[in-house]
Amino acid sequence: MVEFSSLLTLIPKLLYLCGMNLRTKTLHKIFSSKYLPNGDEHYIHCKKMADPISQEQLEQVYESLGGKGERPCVEIKGYQMTFGRFVVELDDQLHFNRYRQVTLRNDIYPNMHGVDLNKYRMYCRKHENECLKSGAAPGVWTSPLAEKHFGRSEEPGDLGLNGAAGWKLIAYQQFVKDLFAVRNQIKLLRLSIWDEIMVNRQLIKLNDLLMSPTDTQAELLLKYIERRIIRMYA
Repeated sequence: MVEFSSLLTLIPKLLYLCGMNLRTKTLHKIFSSKYLPNGDEHYIHCKKMADPISQEQLEQVYESLGGKGERPCVEIKGYQMTFGRFVVELDDQLHFNRYRQVTLRNDIYPNMHGVDLNKYRMYCRKHENECLKSGAAPGVWTSPLAEKHFGRSEEPGDLGLNGAAGWKLIAYQQFVKDLFAVRNQIKLLRLSIWDEIMVNRQLIKLNDLLMSPTDTQAELLLKYIERRIIRMYA
């Protein structure tokens, strides 16, 4: 019975992973119809941001998330998609919560034209309950590494007191990606599953559209992406 109960807690996480994998593949296909993918991988590591300004910003964000002791030595294998001179991240429901909102207060963001800062802050306030649906699963809500740096998590679903150490670690890792892009002059375009485009006079979220877009929907999404890319280089 205990094993079965543990399995049930994993179901939301498994469904989330399957859905995001499909959405990411669909988005990559749409991008590839216009932009040439490349095989460049940006290995993101805090050690590659050893300059004093980067170290100060990492420390500020770490402390603002309640980090204790030495910062985690984060190493991430590249961005989700790379196309010529820019890279792309598709941000899912786990991305938007109170801890990510803390990181978005850093002064790098007003100059990151590939991040719609006002919308991202709004998504963090509006969609935290969606984050809870898959974010309370084992390995997401907390982990030994997360608790080492951010303290012991509360019970899954309880965001009071110390909240979710795993969410804090995810938010910190996303900030590391953003800071790495800024310091290495990489153009980073962040798209959210909560972004909306107009289709037949109706707003449709990328969360729904990317599951199985029609040709018309894919074309409209590509036009939206092109406008975002133009703004990113403005």
